[in-house]
Amino acid sequence: MLKKRLCLFLLFLFALSFFPETRFYFGSRAFALEPKMVLLEEFTATWCPPCALANPELEDLYEENEIQFVLVKYHVSDPYECKFSRDRSTKYEAKYIPDFLVDGKPAVVGYIENFKKVLSEKIKTASEISTTIAIESSAKWLKEDEVEYTIQWKGDYKGKKACAVIMQDFLYSAGPNGEKIHRFVVREGQSIGSLENDIDTFTFSIDPEWSNEVLVGAVWVEDEDCILQSQRVPISVYQKDSKQPIFSSWPNRIDFNEIANDSVEKKNLVFVNAGEEAGTIKVKAKDDFIKLAIPKEELEIKAISQKKIIVEIDGSKLIPGKYSSEITLEGLNYKKIIPVLFEIIPAPEAIIDPLSIDYGRCTKDTVPVLKIKISNKNQGSIKAKLKPSAKWIQLSSTYFYEHEQQIEIKIDASQLTPYLYTERIEVVTTGGNFIIPIRLDLVTKKVKILLTIDNPVATIDGVPQEPLERPPFIMGGRTYVPIRFISEAMGAKVEYDAKDKKIVITYQDISLLLQINNPIMHINEKEEKLDASPLIRMGRTFVPLRAIAQAFGATVNYISETRTIEIIF
Repeated sequence: MLKKRLCLFLLFLFALSFFPETRFYFGSRAFALEPKMVLLEEFTATWCPPCALANPELEDLYEENEIQFVLVKYHVSDPYECKFSRDRSTKYEAKYIPDFLVDGKPAVVGYIENFKKVLSEKIKTASEISTTIAIESSAKWLKEDEVEYTIQWKGDYKGKKACAVIMQDFLYSAGPNGEKIHRFVVREGQSIGSLENDIDTFTFSIDPEWSNEVLVGAVWVEDEDCILQSQRVPISVYQKDSKQPIFSSWPNRIDFNEIANDSVEKKNLVFVNAGEEAGTIKVKAKDDFIKLAIPKEELEIKAISQKKIIVEIDGSKLIPGKYSSEITLEGLNYKKIIPVLFEIIPAPEAIIDPLSIDYGRCTKDTVPVLKIKISNKNQGSIKAKLKPSAKWIQLSSTYFYEHEQQIEIKIDASQLTPYLYTERIEVVTTGGNFIIPIRLDLVTKKVKILLTIDNPVATIDGVPQEPLERPPFIMGGRTYVPIRFISEAMGAKVEYDAKDKKIVITYQDISLLLQINNPIMHINEKEEKLDASPLIRMGRTFVPLRAIAQAFGATVNYISETRTIEIIF
C-alpha cells in the first residue's frame, strides 16, 4: 500500500511539469504556480580587497548567466551605506564580506576561487522552486527628483512582507580596494510589514548626486525563511554594453540658490564613463551667463574614469532676480539636460548687535551667558566665521551661512584668576569684518552697598559707614545719590571741575564724563543721553543712580517697603 501511494505521488509531480497552470488549493482559494525570479543579495564595500576580486566575476555572472536573476548590492561601513543596507546586514549578520544571499539564504561566505560556479548552481537550484506569488511592477517620475513604483501582487501574498529598493548602476568611486565602478548600489529601501492590498506604491526621493540616468529598482516578497518572489523595476533606459562608453553625470540639477551681485559662485559638474572605451560628450550651456571651464564644447572622457568641470556664474554681470537655464549633454547613446537655477540678490551687509560685550564685575560662579546676533541687512544669507582671542571664550557657533544667527558667548572662568580681562572676537563675514571687544572684570567677591532714601545711614558689605552729609533722595521719579560716596564705594576715582561744573569718574578702563544740569553723559567718549541730569543740592553733587551704576556694570535693586537701595558691584 505504501509503495502504491508513493508511486501515485511521483506520478502527480511528473504531471505537474506538463501543466504549468496547475493550481494549488488552500481552503477555498486556489493559487497558480508562477515562474521564480531569484534574488541575489551581496554585502560589499569600497574598502574590501576581496570584494574587488569578487565583484567583476559576479557582474559577469549577472550578464552571462543563462538564468536571469535580480542582483542587489548593499554597501557596508563605507560612504554608500544607507539605513536599509545597514538593517539588512544586521538582520543577516553579514560580518565578513563579500557575503551573499540567494533568495534570503546564505550562499557563499567570503570570496573563494570557484564562488562564481557555486553561485550559478545555487541560482539554478533556487529558480527551479515553484512559487505561488507573481509581481507586476512599473515606475514613473512624479517630479524630476521623485520616482514612484506601482506594484501589483498576485497569488498567495497576503500577510507576507515586501521590500523595494532603488539602486544606482555604474557608480564611480575609486575606493581603497582599487575598485572603481560599482554596480547596483542600493541607495534607499522601503518595506511593507504585511501585504493586504492588491496594489501598493513606493515613492523614493532622488538625491541630486544619484545620477538619474542609471537608476534601477528591485522589489521582492519574503517570509521569515526565504525570498518568495522578486522582480526588477526598470526606471532609466541606459546603455549597458561595457565594450562601449557608458556615460552618466551628476548632479542632476545645479542649484546655486542665492548669488550676491558682487560675487562669483562655482559648482562641480561630474562625468563618469563606466565603459571600457573612451568617448566624448558635447557640453553646451543654453545661456552665455553660464561659464563652463572646458577649452571646447566636446569633453573627452577616458575609459573607466571620472572627470570634473567647473560651472561658474558671475553675479556682478546680472541684475537681481531669479534665473532658470540648462546645460545639455550629448554623447554616444547618451543625452541629458541639467537644469541650472539661481537667484541674484544684493550683496550682503552684516549687522552685529551688540558691537561689544561687557560682563562687568563677576565672580567665577556668576559669569552670565551673553549673546550677539549677526544678520544680513539685505535679502539672502550671509557667511560668517568667528574666532575668539582666548580659549576660555566659548562660542555656540564659529561658522554659519544663514540670514541671521544668534551666538551664545560663554566664559570658562575655572582657570582664571581675579583680573580685568580685555579680549576680542574676530568676525569675518561676506558682508564686512568686525572686531567685538570682550571685557570681563573677574573679582573674588562682589561688593554690596545699602542706602536708604532720606537716611544718612549707609553700609558696605554689612559694615556701617560714616553717616552721609546729604542722604539719597527721589525727585521726578528718579533716585539721586551723593556722587563721591557711591563712586568711591565702588572703587572709582572722582574729579570735579568747579569752573565748568564737570565731573569725571574713572574705574579701571571706564571713564564717565558728566556735567551739572546736562543730561548728556560720555562713556569713554561715547555719548549717551540720561533721563535725568546731575545736580547740586545743599552744596553736594548728586547723580541719577541707575545710569551711573549700570555704566559700571553694577546691579541696582529698590526695596519699596523699606525705601532701601541695594547696589551689587
